[in-house]
Amino acid sequence: MRVALPARMNLQRVAMSAVRATVCALAVASCGGDPSTSPAPTSEPLPTTDALRSSSDLLSSREMRKDVSLTPLFFTQFVDPAPGPVYVHAAAVDERGNTFVLGHNVRDVNFVYRFDPKGAFVSQTLAAAAEFLDESVLRANDTGFVTAGTQGGGGPSIRVDRFDAGGQRLFQYSGPPMTIAGGADVCRDGTTLVAQATTAGDGAVIAFDTSGEAKWTATFDDVAPTDVRCVGDRSVRVVGASRSGSAVAIALGADGSTDWRYASSDSVVAP
Repeated sequence: MRVALPARMNLQRVAMSAVRATVCALAVASCGGDPSTSPAPTSEPLPTTDALRSSSDLLSSREMRKDVSLTPLFFTQFVDPAPGPVYVHAAAVDERGNTFVLGHNVRDVNFVYRFDPKGAFVSQTLAAAAEFLDESVLRANDTGFVTAGTQGGGGPSIRVDRFDAGGQRLFQYSGPPMTIAGGADVCRDGTTLVAQATTAGDGAVIAFDTSGEAKWTATFDDVAPTDVRCVGDRSVRVVGASRSGSAVAIALGADGSTDWRYASSDSVVAP
């Protein structure tokens, strides 16, 4: 069983299947082939902004990571030897300027592709074999990166894979049945935050150390998280939707206790 793709991701899959592999800083297009084969990078001159806007082979300029002068930081392209697209789900940039892209190929094998600050291909890391991730999340910093998503098969459940800075898997977490990915983040001290929602409309945030041991868990009886972030003072911010449809923001302390909670007065989609 596969969990239905969000409308935005359905459109992305159609778009990515129509073009070959293209990376514009944060945005990556397609590649494909044998999951055991690393893609071969190719280099091209950095195009002008006007050329980027006029090229039908590139994503919208709004999807490219840019500096303050609105100049693309890099343009690169890579292609696997075997035919077939790679569908992009998420991307992230760490403090050193490395770009990470999460995507899956036609065999539903999920990889994280890493590019250095100049756009050169660095590595390909297996994130999940033969499992399709929906509601996918990718976050990165100097301690490594984390992928999270909802996997099908016997009912939806969240799956999280945490990697160190070298791409070695530190731990994997699989949630109970009928749970949906509601965000993930990596904190500066190496803590991994995982937000999960249930199909009943409640949820939780779990903080893991680098070994995969849970440090604390904060539960929400009437809120389904949609995103979670670490804050510099080791506190945590969570956003989501209540069962009534109102947007909710929650601030958690370093131990998972609730500092404050805000709910919108109108019934709106959570940010």
